[in-house]
Amino acid sequence: MVRKLLWPLFKRFKGLFFSMCFSGMLALGLLIAFTNSYLNLTLTYPKYFDEYGSPTVLVDTDYRDASAELADIRGLDGVEAAEARLSFDCHLRRQDEREVTSRLFTYSVESPLNKLYVKESLSAEELSAMRSQYESIQNPEDILNFESVMWVSIDATFARNNSIKLGDTVQIGLLDTYLPVKVGKLILSPETIYIRVQDYIWSDSIDFGFVYIEKEATAAFLSTLANQVDKRMKEDVLFKLKVELMMKSFGEHFPSVEELKEYETAKDLVNRYGNQMSVLSTKPTEEAKKQVTDYYDSKGIGIKDVHTRDTLVSYNYITEASRQLQVAAIFIPVFFYGITMFVIILFIQQMIRSMTSDIGVMMSVGVSGRQITGVLSLFVFIMSLVSTALGLGFAAALMNVVQSNFIRVYHIPYMITGVNPIMLLGGLLSLILIGQIAVLIASRTIYRITPKDAMISNESKRKPLPKAVQKLIDKSPSTIRLGLNSILQNFRRFFVSVFSIFAALTMSLSVTMFVDAKNELMHQTLDLRLTYDCQVYMASKLSDETLAELKGASYIKTLPSGKKAIGNGYFTYLEISNGDKKLQRQTVALDIDTPEDLLFIPDISGKRDIEIDPEGIILDKRTAEELRVSIGDNVQIQGIYVPVANISNQYFNMTEYVSSSTLTRLGADAGSTLYINTSDENALLSFLAAHEEQSITIFSKALRQDLTERLSAINLFSYVLVPFSMAMGLLILSIMTQNALLEQKRALSVMRAVGFRTIDVSNVWMIQSFLQLLISNLFAVPTAIFTSRFLFGLASSSRQVYPFVFNPASLTVVFFFVLAVIGFAHLFAMISISRWNLADNTRSRE
Repeated sequence: MVRKLLWPLFKRFKGLFFSMCFSGMLALGLLIAFTNSYLNLTLTYPKYFDEYGSPTVLVDTDYRDASAELADIRGLDGVEAAEARLSFDCHLRRQDEREVTSRLFTYSVESPLNKLYVKESLSAEELSAMRSQYESIQNPEDILNFESVMWVSIDATFARNNSIKLGDTVQIGLLDTYLPVKVGKLILSPETIYIRVQDYIWSDSIDFGFVYIEKEATAAFLSTLANQVDKRMKEDVLFKLKVELMMKSFGEHFPSVEELKEYETAKDLVNRYGNQMSVLSTKPTEEAKKQVTDYYDSKGIGIKDVHTRDTLVSYNYITEASRQLQVAAIFIPVFFYGITMFVIILFIQQMIRSMTSDIGVMMSVGVSGRQITGVLSLFVFIMSLVSTALGLGFAAALMNVVQSNFIRVYHIPYMITGVNPIMLLGGLLSLILIGQIAVLIASRTIYRITPKDAMISNESKRKPLPKAVQKLIDKSPSTIRLGLNSILQNFRRFFVSVFSIFAALTMSLSVTMFVDAKNELMHQTLDLRLTYDCQVYMASKLSDETLAELKGASYIKTLPSGKKAIGNGYFTYLEISNGDKKLQRQTVALDIDTPEDLLFIPDISGKRDIEIDPEGIILDKRTAEELRVSIGDNVQIQGIYVPVANISNQYFNMTEYVSSSTLTRLGADAGSTLYINTSDENALLSFLAAHEEQSITIFSKALRQDLTERLSAINLFSYVLVPFSMAMGLLILSIMTQNALLEQKRALSVMRAVGFRTIDVSNVWMIQSFLQLLISNLFAVPTAIFTSRFLFGLASSSRQVYPFVFNPASLTVVFFFVLAVIGFAHLFAMISISRWNLADNTRSRE
């Protein structure tokens, strides 16, 4: 019986079957693609960090003889490995003479800690030949020729952005002296995932890179450098004074130039003077941290900074960066699964309504309601299996796009691939379950059909309307009257059409509002705030002489107002407290007369600029909310009460602002930060590299590129979701309109036979389409606003906020897209009318 009934059901309702399959495919495909991409990304990071030796604890100290402590730490309980390494900022001069700041690290090939993922490399023979040359150095005089065989490893992302290729020669600069080196490897490392400067203010992989040098080569490199420096010092007294000043920045325990010249002495330089200690421990993170810090305390060794793996910026970056994906992985499948269930319920009800007479006939020959329900259940079960097959193909293609984007944006070498079998099984079972629930809900009407209904025409009958409503309809023009009567004859079908438009509108509007939020975030961050070409961060306060020289340089632009386009400020971290809670926040101190065109501090609306207050602090909105303070309240900084002068609403990279005089009053340590407009980037970089204050320069165009990459996931979601939402609406709407026409085929044919044209019938349906669009808009707009606000809260983080922006232009664009969808559906349905045989269609189907 089931087999006999099933095939005719497919033939008759193939359009509805295809629509349900398409909706199910979207639900399952998006669930698998986004959820598995998110899971794969969160699984990749720990695996990558484990595989490439990210330390459990990383300790920054001053330079000193660390040989003894290295042996002691290796002997601590639970410590699997410990490694000392040198880390300091240097300059890198590209082949085009552009000088950028880099961070140089030493590393050991044999160590399980801080390993490098090699993307490209010179041949093993070439690297081995170079390594054997510097390992065979015996005579200190040979060091002078060492630069001809020196090779280093450079971060691949930085190399790509700077057009540095494998085998290129670049120059590494320390103590205002440069040595040529060859790029032997292009690498990735967990610590370079999110390259930031000065305690991670901004990211930039264009003018700030990571350079790695083998431990075995470090002594030869520094000895070569020292010999070159010593030679210049003997020829230039001013250079000698400058080097002595620069050496002080390394610390009093760092070896002198004379000591570095001695190659044999410098061979053990890393272990003796390593200023970073990496520890890999089997103990829980906090326990391992306490164990290591307790050791340093017992030896009276000062710690500059200590990180555990879960507090490393590069490790935690995934938590911040993947919030958009996490929101998508939760919301989108729920949305589409909900739509799928609703569509199945309505479509099954539509099928039952169309089959009322047929079901009555079956009832009269002994077919039970349970058997008919079983046929519908099998119909939907097959739909679930087809949807799964289509969804897997759709998910595979989408996952490939999404994960390729993550590899590029998050600077990781690979991603775990594949589909979580539990997720796949759960998605399939959920699809089957909601389908069967939908059948049970929709099939309740089957049991109310009796054999007597076999005598009723399949053409829909409507219940009498209230007399007042009927009179109002009767007084309307004929086209409107026919359109309203058509709606009332099958209101459920009309509701399905309204719902399909509503779903497409809601999803499209929500995605569009995310795009608007992203654009507003970028506008405030880039267009309003980054009105300067670059921001320069100094390790210490810039000397007055250097600042005066820089302000007078020819490559500093002059503004039309006559003011120099350079502003001076200071950067630091301040502990801000409300008495109960303490927050560590990045703070910029500015002179009151800093040119206002160089810096924009948004007010609470995110728009109007705030001026620097001479006495108080300007808190970011989120900081103020967390501390529960308002304008006029006091906060405690460095033991001093400071009034909250204003509150700003910054969407990205929140910063607190004070005046330079307030910072002086607080007595906080700070380095200089400059806001500069320049006509020659290379000239500016060369000037900064030649002065004693170690500088890191971040250009606004690099920030624009970085932020654009970070938010590219939103563009990706919009490219996927909007077209598929529109396609789903178009498909469902087209099929429902076509079914509506078929339901009333005889009546419409009679209308044509008595003189109605196709355009007249089309106008009747236009009334329905207009009402569908109007009702959908009334519900979709507030739903999209509520949904977007909720999702913005989930996607926002402590360093990035999505502002809600109601953009009438975006609303209009989406509205016209949906109008086009309705138009296409309408035309598709109307085309068939002209092909109807009037003589056949005026007869009853029975």
